Amino acid sequence: MLISNNNNSIKNSVLQNVECMDLEKFITNQHSITRHSKTTDAITLLTADHDYLTRLFLDYKNAATGIEKQRLASEICTELLVHTQIEEEVFYPVVKTVLDQGATLPEPIIEHAGLKALIADIETIYLPGNCFDDKIEFLAAYMKHHIKEDHEQIFPKLRLSDVDLQGLGQEIALRKLALIRDRHATISAKNTNQSAGNTHQKDISIANV
Repeated sequence: MLISNNNNSIKNSVLQNVECMDLEKFITNQHSITRHSKTTDAITLLTADHDYLTRLFLDYKNAATGIEKQRLASEICTELLVHTQIEEEVFYPVVKTVLDQGATLPEPIIEHAGLKALIADIETIYLPGNCFDDKIEFLAAYMKHHIKEDHEQIFPKLRLSDVDLQGLGQEIALRKLALIRDRHATISAKNTNQSAGNTHQKDISIANV
């Protein structure tokens, strides 16, 4: 299926605006959580992530236009990728010290590789459609299962442990900010390269006329 230069331009414009808006929104949300919560421990921050992602999936389900779905899908992918990476790098290494001796890691830890592959697949699709909606629905089901496991199996054990949840929360918040900035920089560079490629292709087309 060929995508017109006009559709490419629309997509680039939407994603560039969305990514800038998402970064500002994240910083505002992070400061709000820190300012209004008596505690900024790890569980509080991860629960805020869960609540925000749940709302994004609901907004996607209720979205009326393709452009709105594209915006929400982009934000879902960013939030979910950052959330899973934080868990892998910062949260789950601590969880493993708290779990019972010989306990297996929760399924979401094992499933992260497949999740990242699905998100990469979603980000290659230009316009929402049935296939696109099905993939987002699968991500929503994954997140629901992930939240249930965190809140029923992991968080209660952490609350009863001697883990410094305040210190862990600060580490999570700092790492999340860095990952968000890195992802926005990567997408911005990708959009710039794609725009340059489109301009080059346009110049070739004009020269051949």
